[in-house]
Amino acid sequence: MAMALTASAETYLAESFDYAEGNLYGNGKWVKYGKKTTAPIQVAKSPLTFAGYQDNAAGKAVRLTKESGEYCQMLFRDKGTDAAKGTVYYSALVNVSELPSGSRTAAFMALTGANSLDATKFGDTEAGSEGAGLFAQASGEGFKLGVSRNVANLGNVKTSVAWADEECAIGTTYLVVVKYEIIDGADNDRISLWVNPAKGDAEPAASVVAEEECSESLADVRGIELRQGSSSVAKTPVAVIDEVRVASTWNEIFTPAKADAVETPEITITDMSV
Repeated sequence: MAMALTASAETYLAESFDYAEGNLYGNGKWVKYGKKTTAPIQVAKSPLTFAGYQDNAAGKAVRLTKESGEYCQMLFRDKGTDAAKGTVYYSALVNVSELPSGSRTAAFMALTGANSLDATKFGDTEAGSEGAGLFAQASGEGFKLGVSRNVANLGNVKTSVAWADEECAIGTTYLVVVKYEIIDGADNDRISLWVNPAKGDAEPAASVVAEEECSESLADVRGIELRQGSSSVAKTPVAVIDEVRVASTWNEIFTPAKADAVETPEITITDMSV
């Protein structure tokens, strides 16, 4: 008898938001980050497409507002398991319809992990740690995308955001890929950003790399977060987000294996002679 086991080990998440319209919280493995209950993140019937990434519309999407409201996170590393190690990529289709006023902005996507002071503090309604934030800021007639180790860019908090040179247009769908490299040592993890990268086996040069000197905010990597609103001095954009993927390799972002694949044994019986 021979047994072969096959499973996906590199795709952490491939989310098309195939849920009923309404609140995102409680669908799939989406839970709250923190305890905010106002302005729940909504599932909307407005799926996005991008050639080479999601060619045909699938499922639905989520709509983020600039209201100070609920944050949601999808955990792909549960309690009792090891956090993700090495390099983590996350990607999404992003269509921004309105930018917040003012010069300050807050991340509308990020990775999440356990609380740096208490490793058991992560999960539904827990405020663990956040990092590898994705930002949008007004530029000319449109906006630019940027990344930072942190997620807040408030008036009283110094956070350095590395901005890509490309100016994006309001109402246009963009493919965004963020790479988070976990490097041994303190305050030295590296975050890279690609805007509309072409599908290919080789990872191209990044649009921008964030290696700024700032305190590390992410204790480990266990989930992906959608954020909306923030404070009176820094808000997130109004945007539709679709086809969120998290993986350990560049190729898995473009060709994700089924993240929740079940190990299925294949049994082959050979002839036996006596």
